Amino acid sequence: MNAWWLVLLLATSVVPDVSDPALKSAEPGEAAAAAYALYQNDGQDAACAAFMDQLRGGSADPWSFLGAALCATEVPSTRDAVLAVLGELGDSHLVLFARGYLSYREGDLVAAEELLRRAVDQAPDFALAWNVLGAVVRTRGDLQAALPLIERALELSPDLEAQLQSYLYRRVSAERQDLEFGKSLDADAIRGLAAEVGPIVLFYAADVELFAFLVPPPPGEVRLQIIDLGREELGGLVETFFLDLSNPLFERRARSQAEDLWRQLLSPFAEYLPASGPLTLVPHGPLHELPFEALVIDPDTGQRLSQRWDVTITPSVSALALARRRHQPSSADDNLVAFAAGVGLNLPEIEIRQVAGFFPASQQSTFGPAQAEFRYYEKYASRARHLLIATRGVQVEGSRRGTYLEIQPTEDVHDERLSAAEIAAIPIQAELVTLAACDTARGTALLSDERLTLVRSFLIAGATSVLATRWRIPEDQSATRFLQDFYRAYRRGGPQKRGMRKDEALTEARRLSIERGDPAQV
Repeated sequence: MNAWWLVLLLATSVVPDVSDPALKSAEPGEAAAAAYALYQNDGQDAACAAFMDQLRGGSADPWSFLGAALCATEVPSTRDAVLAVLGELGDSHLVLFARGYLSYREGDLVAAEELLRRAVDQAPDFALAWNVLGAVVRTRGDLQAALPLIERALELSPDLEAQLQSYLYRRVSAERQDLEFGKSLDADAIRGLAAEVGPIVLFYAADVELFAFLVPPPPGEVRLQIIDLGREELGGLVETFFLDLSNPLFERRARSQAEDLWRQLLSPFAEYLPASGPLTLVPHGPLHELPFEALVIDPDTGQRLSQRWDVTITPSVSALALARRRHQPSSADDNLVAFAAGVGLNLPEIEIRQVAGFFPASQQSTFGPAQAEFRYYEKYASRARHLLIATRGVQVEGSRRGTYLEIQPTEDVHDERLSAAEIAAIPIQAELVTLAACDTARGTALLSDERLTLVRSFLIAGATSVLATRWRIPEDQSATRFLQDFYRAYRRGGPQKRGMRKDEALTEARRLSIERGDPAQV
C-alpha cells in the first residue's frame, strides 16, 4: 500500500461537506452540501430524498450523483429508488459515474471499470470519476495502471486529495474515539482533568479578540482573560516569532517578541500558577504554531517558560482526556520499536541505537535504513510500547500529500512517503511516539480547528503522547544529544532510577541543551 493507494482507499468512504459544483472541483455545490450535512447528522433518509430530488431537478453537480450512489450502497431501502431515478436520466457522464461507483461499492469491478471509463471518455475533465476509476483498477490488483489515473485526477483537481484525506481522517478518528469530533468536555470534567494533570490554560482565537481560560486544580477558581488580539494579528505575531526564533541572526528580536507574547498571553495568570511543576496548554487557531516553551517569562534572567514549568501541549481537552485513559505507567521491561531512514542522512541509525540502549536487549526491535519499509512499520508499529522514527520529515504548507515521514521504498508496493493519513489508519498502542525528524508538529488548519499533522495522526492511531519537532532541526550532534538526554531522564532519571514523567524528562533535556548553547531549533 503506498501514498497513491491512500487516495484510492479514500474514494470508498468519502462523505464531503463543502461547496462548489465544477467537474474539476473537490467540493460539492450548496444543495449537495446541505444534503451531506443531513447525512452526517443521522438524517440519512432525508438526505437521500434530497439527493434524488436534485437529480430529478436536473442537477449537474457530480457530488449529488455520488451522494445518491452512496445512499444506494449504505441505505438499502433507497437502492431501488436511486436506480429508478438514474434509469430515467439516460447515459450521461454523471449517470455513468454514479452507476460505476455503485458497482464498485457492490464489488462488480468489471462493470464499474467499464462504466467509469465511459464517463471519463464523455467528460475528460471529470476529476472525481478519474479518482474512482483509479480505485477500481487498484482494487483489481493493477497498481501500475492505477497510478496514472489518480495522477490525472490530481492534475485536474489539486485539492481533491486534501479533501479525501480529510474525510478519511475524520472517519478513522471517529472509529477510534475521535480526538476532534468526539463528545466535548463540560466545565466540571475539565476541572476534574486539572485535578489529575495540574493547571490547564485553554485558548480560543476569535476574529477580533483572544479568550484565555485558566483551569486550576480544585478548589482553585477558573479565570478568564480577554486579550485584544484578533485572529489575523495573532497569526502574524506567531509567524514572525516562529521564523525569527529559528534564525540566529534575529536572536535579539526574537527575545523581545518572546517577552511580549508571554506578557500578553500568559502573564495575567502568573500569580495563580504554582512556582513549578506541570502546566498543560491547549492552543487554538494560530497558537498551534506558537513555540510556547520558548516564551521568556523573566526579562532580567532570560528564563523561559519551559525552565519553570514542565510544559505539555495538547490539541484539545478531549484529546488530553483520551490520552489519560490510554496512559499506562512505564516499566523497566517496556519494549522499543525504532526505525531509521532518510536518504543521505547519517545520524538516524546512530540515534536509534543509542536510544535502544535504554531498553532491555530482549525488548528492542530496530530497523536500519535498508529495513525501514512500510511492511515492517505496518507489522511492528502496532506492537510498540515506545515507537521511535528517526528520518527526514517533509512538510509542505497547504499540501497533505507533500507532508510525510521518509521511509525505505519497496518497489511496486510502496513509495518513500509515510503520510499523515496512512499513519492514522494503522492502529498503535504506544505510550510514547518520538519523531526525530524535521517539522513533525507543523500543519495547516483545514476545517474549524482541525489540522492534518503527523502528531495528530499518531494520536488518532492510538498513541498516548508524541514528542515532535517544530522546525527543521540540524543534522548534527546537538539533536542526537537532546534525544539521548531525554531518554536517559525518561528511563532512568527519576527517584531510584525509575525514570521521570515525560514532561519532566523533556524539561531536563531542554535544560541541558540550553546549558550547552545548542541552536534554538533543538
